[in-house]
Amino acid sequence: MLDKRELEKFKLSSGFNLGQIEKDYLQNLFLLFFSRNIKDEIIFKGGTAIQKIYGLNRFSEDLDFTLIKDLDLDSVIEQVSKNLINFGFETSYELLKSKSSKNYRLRIKGPLFDGTDKTIASLRIEVSLRNDSVLEPDLKEIIPLYQDIQPYIILVMNIQEILAEKIRTIMQREKARDVYDLWFLLKKNIKIDYKLIDEKFKIYELIFNKDIFLRKLKETEKIWKQELSGYISLIPDFNNILKEIRKYFKITY
Repeated sequence: MLDKRELEKFKLSSGFNLGQIEKDYLQNLFLLFFSRNIKDEIIFKGGTAIQKIYGLNRFSEDLDFTLIKDLDLDSVIEQVSKNLINFGFETSYELLKSKSSKNYRLRIKGPLFDGTDKTIASLRIEVSLRNDSVLEPDLKEIIPLYQDIQPYIILVMNIQEILAEKIRTIMQREKARDVYDLWFLLKKNIKIDYKLIDEKFKIYELIFNKDIFLRKLKETEKIWKQELSGYISLIPDFNNILKEIRKYFKITY
């Protein structure tokens, strides 16, 4: 169990502020215990999966999953909470109800807890119940920076499918971080699979259209700097990012 002084050592190597380092530490601890309480019923995905496995250089808040088989999530979260308590961090949780997902908020008295409510760390777990995975997931090992957290293995959504999901997400909500993540994946030469994109969109009763997609990309310019300032220290120029994404999608107009 690391304390505040020990967490300070990771500021330079991670590029995160101290609060983000604590959350990254607790995310890894949660994932370690979570992986021990599941088999192949659930898939890790989203921005935090990209950050933990593929080196995304921005902080990511939530832990996102897709349920693909029957699993008693309440029992798993209860057991993970007990594991965190046994590790040394007092933990409580609540279920946050949603129509197509099952979400939890964990409150953890982590390394930065000083006895006040404002220093209780919060982890949000979002589990999609749509069974919207199309491709076979990958089994990946995650090796945390922190010496007191063992490496762990977890099922992760195929990286091409993560890219397709990011495109779908951009069409459905206005978040600068989604555009940043898409650009990051494209720069890693992850192939744009239009057939896969169409399959993902059908699940949500959507149709991919490049004109609408371009408009959605442009709409994030007004929130680009303000939103990303909370996730990354050096914010790239929006127009350069847009230009590169257009090139990858062969949008010439």
